[in-house]
Amino acid sequence: DLVSYGIFGLIDAIDKFDMTKNVKFETYASLRIRGAILDQIRKMDWIPRTIRQRQKQIDTAMKELEQLFEEYTRQKPDNIYELPSSGSNRRYFRISGSGITLIGAKGLDVDENIAFMEIAKHFRLKGLPVPQVLCASKDNMFYLQEDLGDITLFNTIQQGRETSNFSPDEISLLKKTIATLPKLQFEGGKGLDYSICFPQPEFDERNVWFDCNYFKYCFLKATGIEFSEIKLEDDFQRMSDILMRST
Repeated sequence: DLVSYGIFGLIDAIDKFDMTKNVKFETYASLRIRGAILDQIRKMDWIPRTIRQRQKQIDTAMKELEQLFEEYTRQKPDNIYELPSSGSNRRYFRISGSGITLIGAKGLDVDENIAFMEIAKHFRLKGLPVPQVLCASKDNMFYLQEDLGDITLFNTIQQGRETSNFSPDEISLLKKTIATLPKLQFEGGKGLDYSICFPQPEFDERNVWFDCNYFKYCFLKATGIEFSEIKLEDDFQRMSDILMRST
């Protein structure tokens, strides 16, 4: 089969060869033959190219994070695997070695990564409950942070979410979380250099709607819960109006 594909490439090279360009036929034909063979092999591949590209990106990220882990801990990693995505394009990996376990992250935007790391550092100085960023690569595309475990609020209150009947423990966790959010907003805002914020320093009406639509499409619709989009949009508009009045 490969020989046949190569012959098709040779025939194509004969038809399209231009002697006026001062290129040897052997050089031109070898490229066309190789291209024809690779094209046919790709067509036979049952794994989509997008999946292979994504796997290649993951493999590259793992190598970079393993190197960063070794530089920071002075220990070679024994294991690394990707964690489920969680509402962003940032990729997270758990890396372990010699009894040390850290979370490695790869972001797609350097400015966003810098904002994330600087804000996390500021929050830590304020005593707020966020993971500590430990180190970053020279290009700020990769960084390591402490591992806080696998338990999430979303999974912990699964029974309440599915039955709409929350237990006292679940309600207590929700109240504790809701009480912590204003601390992040107000205590975290004290002394913060807003020029580092991403994508812009000022939280204007457009950014309010970005977040509202992000909530609707990435969280609310993903749950499968029935809701009125008209009423939701009305609530978004009222919330936006209130936020803009307070600025």
